[in-house]
Amino acid sequence: MELTPEEAERYYLEEKYIVTYGCIYQLFYSTAQKRVYGQVIYRSKGMTRRGRFFAMDAETVNRLVGFNLVNSKGGISMKYYSTQRPVSPGTFPRQGAGQIVNFDNKQFCEEIGRDAWGYIEYEEPLSAAQLEAYELVPGGMKKFWCVTTSVNDRGQVAANITNVIEAVCKPENSSTSTSRRDIYQDWFPSLEQAEKYVEEARNA
Repeated sequence: MELTPEEAERYYLEEKYIVTYGCIYQLFYSTAQKRVYGQVIYRSKGMTRRGRFFAMDAETVNRLVGFNLVNSKGGISMKYYSTQRPVSPGTFPRQGAGQIVNFDNKQFCEEIGRDAWGYIEYEEPLSAAQLEAYELVPGGMKKFWCVTTSVNDRGQVAANITNVIEAVCKPENSSTSTSRRDIYQDWFPSLEQAEKYVEEARNA
């Protein structure tokens, strides 16, 4: 998908975000190149029909993705969840912190797929070192488990959980073939589903 220079400038001035089938773009102006360009800020499939795009404001984008991805000032609103303790002084980086929310009790948060005590919003992303030091989990990030299954030319099957990652959306399943075996990689949103798939593959 490519915008004409006139379209890009108009949507930039209107502070709109460009939503395509698989990505959401934020528009920026390059003073060096004297043109508007787009940068991907979110990936997920099926947001529009293939080959189509929509120009949306911040509120509409947030409704589409189901959480506060961007703010009304044109910035990306980053939400970080505290999964180990309630949010209090000393439990999060103070610089750049915005809204702070503590839940009454530790509760399951769909956005990260696990329990949390509350969250803090930032307009600028935290570093990996800060996330580790304060044990915070970025909003929109969920765990996915990869099961690798191989089937050799004799029909023998081997299946194991080979990877776990944190990502905004589930990676695509994939497959490869060699002269001796077919190899499949399938991703699952929970450890239970991955383990069940492994068991079924081994007993097939």
